[in-house]
Amino acid sequence: MFVLAAVNGNPKGLIIIGVIVGVIVVAVALYYMARAMKGSMKLVLAQKAVSSGQQITGSLSVTTKKAITADRLYIALIGEREERRRDKDGDTRRRWVEFFRDEADVLLDQHLPAGFSETYEFSLDAPSQEQVMTGAEAIVNAANGIKNDAAKAIVKGIGTVAAATGNMMGGRKRWKVAGRLETKGVDLAASEKIHVSLKSAA
Repeated sequence: MFVLAAVNGNPKGLIIIGVIVGVIVVAVALYYMARAMKGSMKLVLAQKAVSSGQQITGSLSVTTKKAITADRLYIALIGEREERRRDKDGDTRRRWVEFFRDEADVLLDQHLPAGFSETYEFSLDAPSQEQVMTGAEAIVNAANGIKNDAAKAIVKGIGTVAAATGNMMGGRKRWKVAGRLETKGVDLAASEKIHVSLKSAA
């Protein structure tokens, strides 16, 4: 609405918008410059798609341009679900919400000298359907195992209400493997997309 007002004859508004955009661009540029001055990270996956129970393997390469202290270097499998909500105006808002994370430490509290370069091999287990269930999904799944029809309907109804309230069932999912070196100031990070086909452990 502010942008619309500015376009409809408010030059000061356009100037303010231009300044805000400029500040954001400069801030982003400075962030990436600071990260590049520290070093770089590269993540390579051995496979682009896996199913539950299979291993995700790959390598994580870290190179430093100056001496830094690695508070923590880790690799993680991250699952995100698209969440849709309607605002007061009836418009649909979309955002990606993390629903699964499995991390494995590579380094902890280690000094890395300038010119340090190392490649680490890693493996992560692809989760089962049960491991990534939200509370609402778990309730509905439990209801399916109840033999008594009345009790089953009640429990399933609770799960459905919880899902509708949280808007967390269904929706698109996306997965990525991410590496991050946590250090003072700007972290080093890298990530690659991967497709995970979820299957029941039973």
